[in-house]
Amino acid sequence: MVGLPRAIIKKYGVTKKAWAVFRGRRKSTHSRKSARHTKTRSVNRTVRRYGRRSHRGGKSLISGIEKIGTTVALIGPAVEVILSKRQPPLNWIVARYTGYSLDQGEFQWNRLVEGWGPVVGFTAARIGAHKIMGLLRRI
Repeated sequence: MVGLPRAIIKKYGVTKKAWAVFRGRRKSTHSRKSARHTKTRSVNRTVRRYGRRSHRGGKSLISGIEKIGTTVALIGPAVEVILSKRQPPLNWIVARYTGYSLDQGEFQWNRLVEGWGPVVGFTAARIGAHKIMGLLRRI
């Protein structure tokens, strides 16, 4: 007896439909139902799934670390201002995240870098780590 080709098994699995395609019948394998259809009680049957099973991974430890790291990088400059007891802290926090000082009324790039530097640095490190892990996985 001849077996199914791999291409058909890959597409349909080992099913009635796959054998129909292999034999040359491309239409549906189900017969037409008559106009009068009487309701029958359906029997619970186990569904057989042929072909590849999808394996879902569990919650990754890396994704949790990334979320915590991004949060720390975002709130780190504000916490540093609060702990250093600079007065008024709201003006310093706004200056760290926008670069604009409410007291002096001017914009400075170094303040903006102090506020967003940790976020950009952590994001770059995270993307670089993912690239390296992808390369190592292929080896």
